[in-house]
Amino acid sequence: VYNDQQLANIVDYILSKRQGFSDLTYKIYHIPEDAPQSFDLMKTLPVKKSGKVSSNLIDISLPEVKSFMMEFEGDLYAPADQKTFIFAMIHMDFFEIEIDGEIVKPINEEWMRYIWPVKAGKQHVKVRYSTIGKPEWRDDKFPFLS
Repeated sequence: VYNDQQLANIVDYILSKRQGFSDLTYKIYHIPEDAPQSFDLMKTLPVKKSGKVSSNLIDISLPEVKSFMMEFEGDLYAPADQKTFIFAMIHMDFFEIEIDGEIVKPINEEWMRYIWPVKAGKQHVKVRYSTIGKPEWRDDKFPFLS
């Protein structure tokens, strides 16, 4: 029904509308509870667990220990025709986003609400998260305190 060029054009159109993560992987590092608040620790610590995230969704519940750092890495496809942001609710946690090799600073750091700008189109993203700085009273049984 369609020739090769028409099929290629259809595929290009579909891929141009793609959004979200692709080929997302994770690495988990165990850290001492009194470790300094720095992602530079990841350069010296062994990776305790790693793998591909089949859902392509960031999931910080993967670690099985209390004190950890983790890094998600993959390609992010953002809309080309509108401004796009990454939103996170953070309280005393340590969080960092790197896009195409550059650390991106949040444009908003109001009480527990952080917003990072994202470039349009495809970009390579690393999202780092750590429990360093997490308050002692925080309890996984009460998610509304998280």
